[in-house]
Amino acid sequence: MKSSLIILSALVLLLSNPMYSQTAADTISIKKRLGLGTFSYQQNGKLLNKNQVAQVLKTNSLAYNDFIRAQTMIQIARGLGWIGSIVATIGLGTIQTSLFIGAIGVTIMAIPIPLLISSGKKIELAILRYNQGLLKGFN
Repeated sequence: MKSSLIILSALVLLLSNPMYSQTAADTISIKKRLGLGTFSYQQNGKLLNKNQVAQVLKTNSLAYNDFIRAQTMIQIARGLGWIGSIVATIGLGTIQTSLFIGAIGVTIMAIPIPLLISSGKKIELAILRYNQGLLKGFN
């Protein structure tokens, strides 16, 4: 009785493993949208938001770390963009126009451009690493 129960349990575990394993169909596709640092993600035809992508990528630590670094760079770039626009508005939009302060603001607004380009490449790398891990059979 015990041996048949053990054999039955082993068969159930062996046969249920493919149901929970990831396949190439679980790959994530990425599409750039209008604007720097904006992407849409799809998995099995379903749109994913950033939080859902992060949850999926947690199974692959390299991909997850790249994705988190890219999201951090996007947040820094957005913050610099806001600061630059405020400084430029103060410098150029006041009665006593200060071209120097306005130029500083415009320069601060230009700094995020390479950050956003780099973060886009990091996101693409993270998705590529995740998808390659699925195809190789390990995460």
